[in-house]
Amino acid sequence: MVDAEQIIFAVNTSGTLVIGGICLLMVSTTLRDLGENTIKEFTRRLRLAILVLIVYVSYYAFYRTFAVGSAVARLPLYFLLIAVFTFVMWAVMGFEGVADTYGVSNTEKLERARNQEDM
Repeated sequence: MVDAEQIIFAVNTSGTLVIGGICLLMVSTTLRDLGENTIKEFTRRLRLAILVLIVYVSYYAFYRTFAVGSAVARLPLYFLLIAVFTFVMWAVMGFEGVADTYGVSNTEKLERARNQEDM
């Protein structure tokens, strides 16, 4: 009999990989049609962040399935987790450039609110 934890892990892993693959496909196809350099840079960063997340989830599934007791196999999990965090933060910093370019930054919002109060 399969344990409930294994079923939840399998569904969660497969769902994450499918959603990550779909997002990667969407970002990759959108990247070709963009003309604005700021948005292109953001989508490149987002694509790399999604790709690293997919690699992390795949390796984690491999680790949980085949190499649970191995201390050597656990080490790449930590490095991949650091890479996921780094790439996600890098993509967020790219989004700041998109927000500044198209006027949706916090500074721009505050300035609009002050202008509306003055009227």
